[in-house]
Amino acid sequence: MRTLNPLVLPLIALALGACDESFLGDAEPDLDNPFTFGSTARVADSALNNPVSVIASQRWGGSLYAIANQNDALVHALDDSGQDQGAFLVSGLNRSNWQDLAVHEGHLLIMDRLAGQVRIHTVAEPDSPPPFSGEQPVLRTQSVSLPGLMLAGCSAMGISNSGTNLTLLCGGGTLYTTPLASEDGANTTATEVGALELPASEIVDFSISPGGQYALLTTLSSLQVAQSDGSNWAQALNAGTRQAHYGDADITPVSGSFAFNGVLLHALGRDSDSQGVLFSIFNP
Repeated sequence: MRTLNPLVLPLIALALGACDESFLGDAEPDLDNPFTFGSTARVADSALNNPVSVIASQRWGGSLYAIANQNDALVHALDDSGQDQGAFLVSGLNRSNWQDLAVHEGHLLIMDRLAGQVRIHTVAEPDSPPPFSGEQPVLRTQSVSLPGLMLAGCSAMGISNSGTNLTLLCGGGTLYTTPLASEDGANTTATEVGALELPASEIVDFSISPGGQYALLTTLSSLQVAQSDGSNWAQALNAGTRQAHYGDADITPVSGSFAFNGVLLHALGRDSDSQGVLFSIFNP
């Protein structure tokens, strides 16, 4: 493992829930590989003291995109040791209530809530490697309708790198699917997949691995991974998950995601001093 910067805390052994198997592999997570370790790092960029979401770039391996609770339409970048990799402004978009990030075929997806509507903005990943700077324009925006549900309750989304459907986490623990639009201004309707059995107060985030075989449910106490063909993630998560706990890490998570090629897992959150903290499993 590489040497971490001085702000990184010592490696923390992870507890694997009721099983000696793991979900880490060379490409997609492999449930038969031995479990390893996790580490925590203070995020260097002070703008992430109020983090909202993190997602790994699929174009620039080792780079993570993150958003924070702030006024500017900025997407920050960091590496898996918490070091700053610049930021870029999303042009053509007024910052409202950004909720979550996803990556799809070289594009960054931003979930936005505004006036009771859920919108998904598509922005191209930067063409040049980090450190990032400058602006990236919004390429298209779609609105999502969920009949009978207040859209203000949607807080997370997941999609595989080549998938055609978004999975949305709404209403405190119910999953929905909707097609990812390919045209600007499209309005799609989401359909319910199923409800998660965990208390809504424990659920933090939902995401899908790049290859589409695994879902990650981030909770206040653990990172939970389930395997499925993707047709019903609620059923797969309720049937049983592999769990990695944060151990002694000082973190209140706000977001979790698979990393480049699905090899790593990351949780972004705050520590007891409200500083941004990144928790990473199997940090190479």
